[in-house]
Amino acid sequence: MLTAAAEVFAESGYDGAPLVEIASRAHTSKPTIYKHFGDKAGLYRSCLDREIAAAREFLFDAYTRAESDSIADEVTADVVAFFDYARMRPHGFRLIVDDTHRGPGGQAAQRFTDSVVDRIVGRLAARTGVEPTSAVLRQIAAMLVGASVYSAREALLVSQADPTAASRLAAEFMSGAVLHLATLHRSGE
Repeated sequence: MLTAAAEVFAESGYDGAPLVEIASRAHTSKPTIYKHFGDKAGLYRSCLDREIAAAREFLFDAYTRAESDSIADEVTADVVAFFDYARMRPHGFRLIVDDTHRGPGGQAAQRFTDSVVDRIVGRLAARTGVEPTSAVLRQIAAMLVGASVYSAREALLVSQADPTAASRLAAEFMSGAVLHLATLHRSGE
């Protein structure tokens, strides 16, 4: 049921997603959906929670594997992992990042995004020597997440670009920004 619901919510948005369509795709009935989730909002929150858990596991596993790489390679691996997740689970990706289709529970998606930003802040602080409380460091981390989200959204959901080329371009752009930050820190600017 959750897979079918995620597809319909991602395609139609929360408000435009009819439960009868979700039930049909899930090969079940509306009463069964109500029995398991209470209402449409409960179903949506369950879908969103499942997708956030899948994204967190996928992304953070990839991030951990790249921690021993150079800073540029780590940023590249992080960006590529984000694109890979979006390509493998486009409906889940859309549920998490597409504010225009969001239903109840949107704060869960924001908490997930914040956890990704926090992880990047920690890694950048460790790599650059900049204090993790630095507003500039948090801004850079937020820019990396925002650029990953919107470049993956554009490449995979809007323009149908080649995901490998799009992720490489985004990764090169973001690696350059992080390396520039490290250079500024070393020069004391």
